[in-house]
Amino acid sequence: MNDMRPHPVLACGALVSALMLSACGFRPLYGHTPEGTGLGDRLASVELGEIEGPNDREFGSALGSQMYPSGRPADVPTRYTLQVRLRAHREGLAIQPDASITRYDYKLTGRYRLTDMTTGKIVHQGIATARTAWNVVDSQFATLTARRDAEGRAIHTLSEEIRMRIALFLATGAAPQETEPLVTKK
Repeated sequence: MNDMRPHPVLACGALVSALMLSACGFRPLYGHTPEGTGLGDRLASVELGEIEGPNDREFGSALGSQMYPSGRPADVPTRYTLQVRLRAHREGLAIQPDASITRYDYKLTGRYRLTDMTTGKIVHQGIATARTAWNVVDSQFATLTARRDAEGRAIHTLSEEIRMRIALFLATGAAPQETEPLVTKK
């Protein structure tokens, strides 16, 4: 017969791990603060400000969906404004002997700034990057569709990255370390 009870060593290990994590000050990002606010409330205190650059409307919509998945609650006071400046760069990667390009790399960079609305001071800023690529095929329609899909993936990836960085800042008060650009593969 199978005994469904956890092994005592595993149970003891889990208890020790939990105690060690709590002793070092570990707090889950999605947990509540001592004041009782969760990540959703902290993100809801951020108002999306000016977004400039290519695909600004699509990016603003994606970032808004990331920041406020259920809509921005009206009862949470606005404390910060988030501004983003986008820059896109397209580069031919696979160049054939006849000088035709068969693959493009697309890089979308967002320089973001979080401003405290009470003091007007910039409390957090950074640069995030997302990379995607697409193939050029014989069909112009297929190539255009692949390009738009790559741009959409870059927008989604960049909005996730900026949201996560803002969430980390709001949860800890510290900026995350800069990392390599995110690469999204098809």
